[in-house]
Amino acid sequence: MVKGALIVVDGYNLSITDVVLVARRGDEVAIAGEALERVEKARRVVERLGEEQVPVYGVTTGFGEMCYKLVPKEFESLLQENLIKSHAAGYGQPLPRECVRAMMLARLNCLVRGHSGVRREVVELLKEMLNRRVHPVVPEYGSLGASGDLAPLCHMAAVMIGEWKAEHKGHIMGGADALRSVGLEPLKLKYKEGLALVNGTSASTGIACLAVFDAARLLEHAIIATALSLAALRASIKPFDVRGHEAKPHRGQIEVARTLYEMLKGCDLVRRHEAITAKLKHEYRPSQVVDASEPIQNAYSLRVIPQVLGCVLDTLRFVRGVVETELNSSNDNPLVFEDGDTFHGANFHGQYVATAMDFLTIAVTQLALLSERRLARLINKFYNAGLPEFLVDPKLPAGLYAGFEGGQYIATALAAELRRLCNPASVQSIPTNADNQDFVSMSMNAALNARRAVELANVVVAVEFLAAVQALDIREEPGIRLGKPISRAYHRIREAIPHLAEDRIFAEDVAKMLSLMRSRKIIRDV
Repeated sequence: MVKGALIVVDGYNLSITDVVLVARRGDEVAIAGEALERVEKARRVVERLGEEQVPVYGVTTGFGEMCYKLVPKEFESLLQENLIKSHAAGYGQPLPRECVRAMMLARLNCLVRGHSGVRREVVELLKEMLNRRVHPVVPEYGSLGASGDLAPLCHMAAVMIGEWKAEHKGHIMGGADALRSVGLEPLKLKYKEGLALVNGTSASTGIACLAVFDAARLLEHAIIATALSLAALRASIKPFDVRGHEAKPHRGQIEVARTLYEMLKGCDLVRRHEAITAKLKHEYRPSQVVDASEPIQNAYSLRVIPQVLGCVLDTLRFVRGVVETELNSSNDNPLVFEDGDTFHGANFHGQYVATAMDFLTIAVTQLALLSERRLARLINKFYNAGLPEFLVDPKLPAGLYAGFEGGQYIATALAAELRRLCNPASVQSIPTNADNQDFVSMSMNAALNARRAVELANVVVAVEFLAAVQALDIREEPGIRLGKPISRAYHRIREAIPHLAEDRIFAEDVAKMLSLMRSRKIIRDV
């Protein structure tokens, strides 16, 4: 929830966009007053339970399979600190800063809902670490997505108690030093606070927020690249007539069809179905089967776009809803309530996020695979409606010059990798913790896969953009109108990346195209 220049967290109204603003732009965070009141009320319940030695998981008992161990109150702090130290057991490359910040914000939002039972000092420290740019070093692997993202969140919590390592302004230092360098002090954990900090889905959910946000941009670019390719390939506009899609009324399908039709209707290069049928009508011969001068309809990769990208759009809507619900949830265990009741359950389980992220990976892979098929048609002289092979500049001899021959390999290689990423993480449960955690979600793995899939799919679409504008260069003739949307996208790309005449390092063009896509200038223009 944005309020002025701050992102105000209250446990109920944080959006994916809010997470992106904090994670990437570094917007500052404030905690709503009513949320702090809830935190303090829940804390009083936890302190009473602890002091009275009421058996409550993780307050006066051991953790995991050792929950049958009754731990007296004199070990209040040691119990929590040992949890953090023993489970800070991640491995791999450190997560990017934006992922760590997204995780921290997601955890803060969970804690301020008022069912976790931490002290006000805990949420205030987490907020200040975000605002003062103290970022725990969090290894990529180690979470099972149940009991939440234990390893990643333990590395975060370890810094909060002055342990482990953190990054501040590009420098890695010890946790205590990082905190003190910005005027903060490590915490001494009390009843339940270690458990509340680490027992939840916040790492998976934070990364999922970034993946969903980026996937939405990817889809917008894919639709524009599609329109450019359809124009370059002189495809029929008929498959995007909304009337046909309203007969199969999936919301996303209709929206994608309408968008493409509006983008293409002013373009002279696309073919009109009425003109095709009128022409072919005169080609019939009595008692003979003859070859038509042109096909009456497009190949699938030029025709099924509303059905495929519409499904991607509707999947994105579903996934966004799942992720934002998880983001605004109490996802730890146990939960405490103002009346003193406790809920011993499994809200830490990341199955919703895991399944949603697998859906997202599959959706963006389908988007990329369709893009790769259009790219294949653009460079294949047998299917590209008269364009030169591999889009070699017509003034140059093909064979001596390779054009887009190498560029296709990037898209093909990434299409294969994307297919591999579609092996679902959410069904990879392996029992652990002496069979106490005998069904886990692997939501972190799913979120990391989705983030990677979005990144790779962007590269495939970038190559399609480059091929499409190259083809439009070759199609250029006096008097041919591209229509405003296609013309704007075309000119924006050509301002950044010149026409490919003589061969040059293709990876540099791809990098420029990706930079242009990150700027969102094409989306704003169109």
